[in-house]
Amino acid sequence: MSKLKVYLVALAVIIASTTTFANPVPEKKAELRAELSSYISKMNFDTVDDEDGVFYVSFTVNAKKELIILSTDNAQIDHRIKNELNYKELKATDVEVNKVYTLPVRIETKTS
Repeated sequence: MSKLKVYLVALAVIIASTTTFANPVPEKKAELRAELSSYISKMNFDTVDDEDGVFYVSFTVNAKKELIILSTDNAQIDHRIKNELNYKELKATDVEVNKVYTLPVRIETKTS
């Protein structure tokens, strides 16, 4: 049950941080951000030392509408993010192919 709380808090924080810290995003990009937030919120960050931190994920989308993770600014998370998200097919429409996007992600753990 506590892991579920952590995931829900992570999802809420991801959505809140992207709207707070990012420049205004056109509506068509909001769909992409929401889809990526849902993927990231399902990941397990229990082993990450920086429990309440922000990291940035740089990615692009190929012609097949697959997500390509280029890098993150957190070495602990980089390999995990790439393994989980690389080549995931996106449902978002109006995504620019081969454009580099950067998404801020905040991890927060909530102790019970």
